[in-house]
Amino acid sequence: MKSGKAVGPDDIPVEVWKCLGEAAVEFLASLFNRVLESERMPEEWRRSVLVPIFKNKGDVQSCSNYRGIKLMSHTMKVWERVVEARLRKVVEICEQQYGFMPRKSTTDAIFALRILMEKYRDGQRELHCVFVDLEKAYDRVPREELWYCMRKSGVAEKYVRVVQDMYERSRTVVRCVVGQTEEFKVEVGLHQGSALSPFLFAIVMDQLSEEVRQESPWTMMFADDIVICSESREQVEENLERWRFALERRGMKVSRSKTEYMCVNEREGSGTVRLQGEEVKKVQEFKYLGSTVQSNGECGKEVKKRVQAGWNGWRKVSGVLCDRKISARIKGKVYRTVVRPAMLYGLETVSLRKRQESELEVAELKMLRFSLGVTRLDRIRNEYIRGTAHVGRLGDKVREARLRWFGHVQRRETIAIGVVDLQGAGGNWATVGRRSRGGRRVRRQREKRKGQSVGLRIGTLNVGTMTGKGRELADVMERRKVDILCVQETRWKGSKARSIGAGFKLFYYGVDSKRNGVGVVLKEEFVRNVLEVKRVSDRMMSLKLETEGVMFNVVNGYAPQVGCELEEKERFWSELDEVMESIPTGERVVIGADFNGHVDEGNTGDEKVMGKFGVKERNLEGQMEVNFAKRMDMVVVNTYFQKREEHRVTYKSGGRSTQVDYILCRRGNLKEISNGKVVVGESVARQHRVVVCRMTLMVCKKKKRSEIEKKTKWWKLTKEECCAEFRQKLRQALGGQVVLPDD
Repeated sequence: MKSGKAVGPDDIPVEVWKCLGEAAVEFLASLFNRVLESERMPEEWRRSVLVPIFKNKGDVQSCSNYRGIKLMSHTMKVWERVVEARLRKVVEICEQQYGFMPRKSTTDAIFALRILMEKYRDGQRELHCVFVDLEKAYDRVPREELWYCMRKSGVAEKYVRVVQDMYERSRTVVRCVVGQTEEFKVEVGLHQGSALSPFLFAIVMDQLSEEVRQESPWTMMFADDIVICSESREQVEENLERWRFALERRGMKVSRSKTEYMCVNEREGSGTVRLQGEEVKKVQEFKYLGSTVQSNGECGKEVKKRVQAGWNGWRKVSGVLCDRKISARIKGKVYRTVVRPAMLYGLETVSLRKRQESELEVAELKMLRFSLGVTRLDRIRNEYIRGTAHVGRLGDKVREARLRWFGHVQRRETIAIGVVDLQGAGGNWATVGRRSRGGRRVRRQREKRKGQSVGLRIGTLNVGTMTGKGRELADVMERRKVDILCVQETRWKGSKARSIGAGFKLFYYGVDSKRNGVGVVLKEEFVRNVLEVKRVSDRMMSLKLETEGVMFNVVNGYAPQVGCELEEKERFWSELDEVMESIPTGERVVIGADFNGHVDEGNTGDEKVMGKFGVKERNLEGQMEVNFAKRMDMVVVNTYFQKREEHRVTYKSGGRSTQVDYILCRRGNLKEISNGKVVVGESVARQHRVVVCRMTLMVCKKKKRSEIEKKTKWWKLTKEECCAEFRQKLRQALGGQVVLPDD
């Protein structure tokens, strides 16, 4: 459970159990075992406090516009989570249910509905949708119906009795601004605010809809929010009536006033939908799970709602954002935490036009200018405003979210979403209809192809020794989201690969357990893409891997220290030259190394190979590194990014601070590097610190050319060899049945 939640009648917050640690685990385990054996929980857990919360819509004097939340004992909520975890192992909920299910969210349902509407809009076909609302769904569930649904779902009788005990003799009071009511019994419905209630409600809905639901996306449920879709108005009306009968005969009730009907790509005279003779309200737009969908398939209203939601969030924290005593960095962090998520909600499922994307960015810049006390009359550029607040472009964040969601869809095993996106589920709706003339409208599938890329976080670190540091190093990589890490001075003997935990694998090479040794740590998902491992020496190795069709090389180097012989240093650079020359020019290369040299604070005369942000004056070893970069047309990545000195220093020992660890890449690929800095605060190595950069590989999938048979040009038949070849092809085509002239 999260900390900071409102406590129940016993006034014991969950933080108490967290602070007690192992002692709390032992005590709670003993307590829960006694409750499970006796099937009776403590009487104090049966009491609760009901707090009515206004829904921010409708009449404030009407009780129906309030949502009741129960404040229950936190200890009981922990017990409910234990029971819920065990019930989820035995109960299988249908794929049409998206609410409170693992690996599913509101985005899944919104995405499926938008794609379905998009397909029918493009095919010039009508799509009829009914958004069903249940009256007081949680409060109307009959208890006997709940026990029946649990047994029918395969829940063991003991756990049915345990849940029954949670609802027996339950009492509550209503707390509001004017005081508190007397205690009264609650004998119907589920507990609002309970950790177990969402899953119990999902079990009930799963059983009640078993006979009437269709496969996704024709039927989708998010708890009590139901969407019924069909190709004809008559069919959707019939399905609605079947749903009403299935729900109301078991104690639930469909709201006549809040159930709404929408027709996508409507033609003239499509009519309306009726429920028991009563006309269902017909709308042109509907707010589904917080995202506005329109009958014409556009998203202009949704963009305006996102802007409005952003301003609402901004006003809530305007006291912080407009305070001149607070730094711009803190204001930017508050903005990214509170305001931006409200503006980005659900936009990964929307196909935005440039004008709509511009509306979002204009609103964002207004908020940032207000926060920083800057007006347009000050003539300060937008880039400077964003840089001061450390806030990136909103359009870039939308594209990142869209690509992240696309990757999530591609990795999903369930067919509910993947098939909706690619070919359609539950019918042939993906191919029916014919597009209208003119330019194609913006579609989600076209949007996702824009800027497809593979993001990698690559780093380098001199660990001093790998002995006893494997798990710690893996934890750092997982925490800092590093995909590939070059490690030097491993001091491990041998030529092997081993797992170091947390889904990371180390390829290493060394000849002496007391000195040198190099290795490359890869995230598990990249291990299967490794094509070749070259272990050159105990100071150098390279890996070649392929990701999304892009050939990518990682080279790890550990240069001799300042006091070593010149011959040994020249041998190292000679080996590195040979490794680079063996890599084809068209392949990406990243070198992560401890070069034991200083490249200088400026870049006068060396602008093509390094930036201005080095540390210390250049020494012999640093000059060797710069010369190598010039020979191989490479650049020193971590000198191009302006950071304060603390984020540039890679080595600290005593009073000395310097920069000896570097990341290099080809000069033509520097534009793919978005950031490079030292990670402060990680103590895997005693003296060296991790250097990390982010690289974005743009994936360009080339179309395969079909095999076309080579044709013989008629004007070339004057040549004897062409004429003979043509005769041979003609004989093969005619099957030898016709005698050609001169045969």
